[in-house]
Amino acid sequence: MKEKMEHEHLLGTHCLGQTFTEHSADWLRIDGVVIGESSQFGHSVIRGDSLASVLMQAAADAQVAVVCFDWRSNTGFAKSGFALSNAGDAAEKSGFSVFVRRGSRINLSLKINLRTERPNGFVRWDPDQNQFVLEGRKFVPTGFNAYWLGLTEEYGYPSHPQIEQMFFIARKIAATTIRSHTLGFSSGSKNSLRPGPSNKLNEVAWEPIDFAFHCAEKYGIRLICPLLDAYSYYHGSYGDFCTPRRVPKTDFFTNSHVRAEFKDYVSQWLNHVNPLTNRAIKDDPSLFAIELGNELGNNRPSAGSTAIPTREWIADISSFIKSVDPIHIVLNGSDECLGSATSDDFSIPTLDAFGAHFYSKDWLRLADGCNAAVALRKPFIVGEYSSRLDANWFKTLECNAHKVHGTFFWGLYPNQNGTPSSPPVLHNDGFTLNWIPKDLPFLLILSNHMRRLQGLEEICQFEGEGVQ
Repeated sequence: MKEKMEHEHLLGTHCLGQTFTEHSADWLRIDGVVIGESSQFGHSVIRGDSLASVLMQAAADAQVAVVCFDWRSNTGFAKSGFALSNAGDAAEKSGFSVFVRRGSRINLSLKINLRTERPNGFVRWDPDQNQFVLEGRKFVPTGFNAYWLGLTEEYGYPSHPQIEQMFFIARKIAATTIRSHTLGFSSGSKNSLRPGPSNKLNEVAWEPIDFAFHCAEKYGIRLICPLLDAYSYYHGSYGDFCTPRRVPKTDFFTNSHVRAEFKDYVSQWLNHVNPLTNRAIKDDPSLFAIELGNELGNNRPSAGSTAIPTREWIADISSFIKSVDPIHIVLNGSDECLGSATSDDFSIPTLDAFGAHFYSKDWLRLADGCNAAVALRKPFIVGEYSSRLDANWFKTLECNAHKVHGTFFWGLYPNQNGTPSSPPVLHNDGFTLNWIPKDLPFLLILSNHMRRLQGLEEICQFEGEGVQ
């Protein structure tokens, strides 16, 4: 190998388990590490109000080859070079991303710090195969919503049998993944994860979250966890970050102090170590995707949602997540404003997947979202759909399986004791199902949809319908 190589040889290369990717025409990027730590490279500090302003300043100095960016403080540490062949030149560092100026020359004797393997057990997206992959095999994220796994609508915690019942049923109906809002966020009430007004998290509230991740590992089911909610429902909304600062909820996406508070929350959530799995969430392969939030771009004044996430907010938060957790898939949470002039989601490289929700057969919106994602060689996921939609809906999704890469029905609720012999916990929204005789025909239809997506044989009935 030549001792000196151009920067482009870094593209797609792995360092400490992370990957150099294209950030822009001027910069390459890698998350969760810092480089240029060798003694021959000093640094200068660049302060700005955003990543863009820091990189603009760095680009004006021809001596700068590398910028190590701290997402929490919007501070760049500019360096004249780096030498990855030197032991200690690269180090893992949560909350940082590195930007390498395209055109700079670097030392690439990569025997010490670089490696090509990625951690086992994590789902990844393979654009060449146009599919999610788990340990070399196609993976289809499909299942249901169980938003209450971390906090119930009675402002309490679900029991362990109720939580485990969801994972048992997931296996029963051939689901691979569960989407749950309150595993990633709850706020504003005594038993929520973030009771407020500060970011001091409720240790007791971690218990059902930890147990859900434990069950995911036990049953081989993956999780999607939104980090926010737009609506002023029982589990709180992003307005809870604004209220203590006397900031209007509509300013959540633009106020820098509120954003810093949210980033701190995200960092605490990702770095939380589960005592049942002995893993931080950011290191847990049971987590399929980190979703920026639930329906952040839906205009629902009656539910307290009138703002739309800006492109700058989405880019900044998704970049921050990747600086702490470069491995997991980051899913956008815009929903109805997906691809709008304000959110401009499809132009943001740090979004790995896109999605939207459907309670009617909105074929045009489905096609627009799918086609925009396909053009970027990225996946599109239907994060919610009505459990009552008809066969034409499923046929369309399945015929477009090369464009729709995951589906999740709304929703599933437990039985009181987590077994079918006990009464169901009812949620009369017109969509939510229980594991009870009258709902089993609907669950069978949904299960066969999931089976077809995965190339599995359809079934005529569930075997051994009891949940033990």
